[in-house]
Amino acid sequence: MKYIQNQESHHGKKTFREEYLNLLKETETEHDERYIFKDPI
Repeated sequence: MKYIQNQESHHGKKTFREEYLNLLKETETEHDERYIFKDPI
């Protein structure tokens, strides 16, 4: 419950892309950044 309540403030610190790349790195998942989400302009 607390995790859900803190989502807005948590995501204010990092973009979805940053979170996703972190997850890939932490799990040692091979990936090609050309195919990863782009940050909005």
